[in-house]
Amino acid sequence: MSDAQAIETRIANEAPNATPAFLLCLFLGMIGAHRFYLGRKFSGFLQLLISLTVIGLVVTIPWAIIDLFLIGGICREEREKMRQQLRVDMLTEHHARTSSVKTEPTA
Repeated sequence: MSDAQAIETRIANEAPNATPAFLLCLFLGMIGAHRFYLGRKFSGFLQLLISLTVIGLVVTIPWAIIDLFLIGGICREEREKMRQQLRVDMLTEHHARTSSVKTEPTA
């Protein structure tokens, strides 16, 4: 398996998927569950705290509706960040392997 295939396989398995994010947003969006799933812990926690009040629901319900339009872009952004990090990791690992090969001193 090539490096590119290995990267894409890891992204497919580990990156957030839009379908669960949409479902979380539809059913638990007012408390920010989809934001936790997408790795946006601070805004998810903020949305959870705000939603604890009745007045907060006036804010978090429209926030969740807007997020329905943003989920696709957030998932793409997370996949791209992961792709870049995996490329750096693979290059670093490859460089470490090639530089660790010791050359014999010539006499």
